[in-house]
Amino acid sequence: MLTTEVSNAQRSLSKHATVGLLCHDFRPDSGRGVDRYSFYLGTNLTNFVNVRLVQVGKIKKYPKDWLTKVWRYPFTTMKTKADVFHATSYLDGSVAALTKRRPLVTTIHDLLPLKISEKDYHPTRSPVKDFYESSCIRISTGSDVIITPFKVYIDDIVVALNYPRDRIRQVYYGVDHDFFQPQIGERKITRKLLYVGGLNQEKGIFDLVAAFRELRKSLDNVSLVIGGRGPHEDRLRHLLAEENLQDHVSLLGFVKEADLPELYRSVDLLIVPAKTGFSLMSLESMSCGTPTIVGDTPDNREVITDEQLRCPIGNYRELVNKIFNILSVDKKITDLSKDVIGLASKYSWRKMASETNSVYTELLKKS
Repeated sequence: MLTTEVSNAQRSLSKHATVGLLCHDFRPDSGRGVDRYSFYLGTNLTNFVNVRLVQVGKIKKYPKDWLTKVWRYPFTTMKTKADVFHATSYLDGSVAALTKRRPLVTTIHDLLPLKISEKDYHPTRSPVKDFYESSCIRISTGSDVIITPFKVYIDDIVVALNYPRDRIRQVYYGVDHDFFQPQIGERKITRKLLYVGGLNQEKGIFDLVAAFRELRKSLDNVSLVIGGRGPHEDRLRHLLAEENLQDHVSLLGFVKEADLPELYRSVDLLIVPAKTGFSLMSLESMSCGTPTIVGDTPDNREVITDEQLRCPIGNYRELVNKIFNILSVDKKITDLSKDVIGLASKYSWRKMASETNSVYTELLKKS
């Protein structure tokens, strides 16, 4: 268990205001979006307040690391003193609520464990995991304020959790524009597609492979780069061999954070056909000037308003059409590149931290 404190001269709550930030793993390259959110939120909050970090830390081996680290989490949380507490997920929110940390803000990124209608998209989820996470979500309703990243989630939280609408605040995710920058000079057309994410069915990787197989019938010079790891890696390799695609697909394995910008800039399109959820990588890729095609989910629809960059989930034939319509015209790639840079510029981690800090200020004025 690690507890650290960082500060900055700029503080908007008060001279000595401190936020207790509760998270599982404070790293940008753990492979989990919620950890990246925690890292960039905490790092950018130091521009406004003191941040006292309480985290479980990196878990390499189960159950050894879990038993030696997780059990201490509630006790460290109870000992932490702060003016306001912020749990960066409902898992952390349940710990904060049970240990009576107040005033408490919890970020709820999604309500997937409660959504039976979406379970078919996530066959790898177990009933035990869903029960545990559903319980954490409900315990998190003991928070004074809930932050959620998309407007479309507000109604879900009100209906599913019977949580007061006037205690919900919506704050969009961000991107580090200093790190994820466009190509200097003229952009090169590569006819390369990129996928980065979990290698599992719910992320849409097999829909992408099916689309790529069909796409090569019309664009034989197109190639696919896949970065990531997951439970279905062996199944993916078998499928690529079965479809005789292994010479046209590169499997990179896990991609480090430091390598992402150059990887984004080296391709024409990032494809994120996930059936649920929003990918932070779509904003990163667009910040680098690489258009991203995503699944047509409510959260993606809220941010990526261009219909040619959204595809009906699970429809690989429509995905073929979307990709072909862009890759077959060089000017469309370059025009979209300019458009997505402008879109991504609306979102930043600094802006997210500032708006989150406003939530703290509002809450502390009432307490």
